[in-house]
Amino acid sequence: MARKPPKLKVEISPRALNAIDEIWEWNARRYDAEHAENYVNFLKKQARGLATTYVTAKTVSTAAELQYITIRRNPRGHGHVAIFEIVDNKVTVLNFYHTSQDWQGKLARGEW
Repeated sequence: MARKPPKLKVEISPRALNAIDEIWEWNARRYDAEHAENYVNFLKKQARGLATTYVTAKTVSTAAELQYITIRRNPRGHGHVAIFEIVDNKVTVLNFYHTSQDWQGKLARGEW
C-alpha cells in the first residue's frame, strides 16, 4: 500500500499576494466584486492545497528549482499558474501568472 506524502506547510509570498490583489482588481473591473472575491478565494484554496497536492506538480522547464500547477475553474478556459518552491518541508508560492502570459519566459529571465 502506497504511503501518503507528508503534509507540508504552505506560505504565500508577498509577491504572490500582490498578484492575487491584481487578479482581484482585474476580475472586479471585468465582472464584479463578488466574482473577483470568489475567484481569488478559489486560487487561495488551490494554493493552500499544495500542502498535500505538491506531488502532482510539474517542474518548470526554464527554472528547474521551481514547480508549478495550473489552476482553472473550467478545464477548457483560462486560469492561472501558481509557481512555487519546496524547501525544508515548506511550500512557498512565489507568484501567480495568467495562463495566457509567457510565464515560462518570465521565469527564464528571473522575473518571478
